[in-house]
Amino acid sequence: MSVNLIVYKSNGHKPHIMTVKVYFDLETYRPKKDHAFVEEKIIGTGLLIDLDGSAEDTIQTYNYGDPLPTSGVWEYMDIVTKEDQEKEGEKKLLSRFFDVMERLKKDYGVVILIGFNILRFDIPLILQRASEFKVRELKDMNKFIHDFFVMDYFQIFLPFNDMKFKGNSLENAVNIISNVSKKEPPRRVGRGADIPSLYDSEKYEEIKEHLKSDLLLLRYIDRNFHLLTRVLPRKMSELQ
Repeated sequence: MSVNLIVYKSNGHKPHIMTVKVYFDLETYRPKKDHAFVEEKIIGTGLLIDLDGSAEDTIQTYNYGDPLPTSGVWEYMDIVTKEDQEKEGEKKLLSRFFDVMERLKKDYGVVILIGFNILRFDIPLILQRASEFKVRELKDMNKFIHDFFVMDYFQIFLPFNDMKFKGNSLENAVNIISNVSKKEPPRRVGRGADIPSLYDSEKYEEIKEHLKSDLLLLRYIDRNFHLLTRVLPRKMSELQ
């Protein structure tokens, strides 16, 4: 179980937080299912910023441009409407995302970016779209990602799915953690497959609710993953 350390400065100013966990997810829109990356737009970015690793379940809202919070758990949701898309909305969304992440890194030092399938999808796509919109140069964005620690629970859960990609879903990971921890997981709102139709119908609040629920599930997995060690063979530790 990881512990996030807080060291308070003697002058009483904002604490320097040694480790910050940022749960990360994207919502995207593409005309056809098989057009991944080719004709895919990012319509939403979601961050769940856990500043002190407490068991606190109260989620507060962080708005872009506000001073960074110093404690607690904060959600940052940024959705591009269809109207915004006509005014370089996706480019502005990407710019805001990089700005928030850079501020977190600058103020708090060690930032762990946590997601599900982010190494194969979210991170490559956000780098691609930012490069296409010339938000950042590719070398700068790669350096940007390199400076964060990244945890992808899609990869982590492969051994618990017989090393098979098929069926290695967020829902499956939640079920495994739930069975071991005996703790009720957050309720998932909607399905990822519904996002295109919700976007076409301009139901942006429903997209936000889905995005938030996925981030809460990520945090649930991360906070309880250590309990899986109880079901591993004892001799696993002897191999280390």
